[in-house]
Amino acid sequence: MSRGQEGRVRKAEARRRSAADDRIPVYVEDEEDLHTRIAELIAAGALSEAERPRCVFWLDYRHYSEWQREDEASQRLDAQAEIDTPCAKWLCEDDGEVREPAEAETAARAKVE
Repeated sequence: MSRGQEGRVRKAEARRRSAADDRIPVYVEDEEDLHTRIAELIAAGALSEAERPRCVFWLDYRHYSEWQREDEASQRLDAQAEIDTPCAKWLCEDDGEVREPAEAETAARAKVE
């Protein structure tokens, strides 16, 4: 084997031996809200406090186009994105206006009626 081939084989073996990626992708629209969303998922019981340091922004975990696949990681991220928390409901109203929690409840009732 030539030196170039030996180097490629060593790199491939090193990649195979490396530890599995234990990061946890967290879906949130804006990266600035990542820590708030992690706290919400912990409060909802979807994550434990011990998992907090492993959480990363979903686009830092994979490129956007790679999330279009139907694999296990994509399904987990979709399920996580569906977890609704009370805090997230009043922050994300249809008109984009940030409201206080009490105002959000009355606005939601008015839409239903």
